Amino acid sequence: RVAIGTIPAGSECAFAKMVSYVNPVSAAWVILKGHKIKAIDVLKIHQASRDKVLYSICGCGWGLAGKLAEDSEAMRSTYGPA
Repeated sequence: RVAIGTIPAGSECAFAKMVSYVNPVSAAWVILKGHKIKAIDVLKIHQASRDKVLYSICGCGWGLAGKLAEDSEAMRSTYGPA
């Protein structure tokens, strides 16, 4: 088994929310200290014709958090900041 770390860089970064922290500094600290370890599925693809090996990490999300954030931003003009 190989340990990998996730440092989020996206606006929602659903994968980071599933396995790590959303704050990049907190995520880096956890990686450096090795505090949080969680098993995830990794897909290995071997392309024999090119003698190449690729890896894929897949997270499944429904986009609900992004939609909620989008809708709440639209309501700020009506109701003001939180």
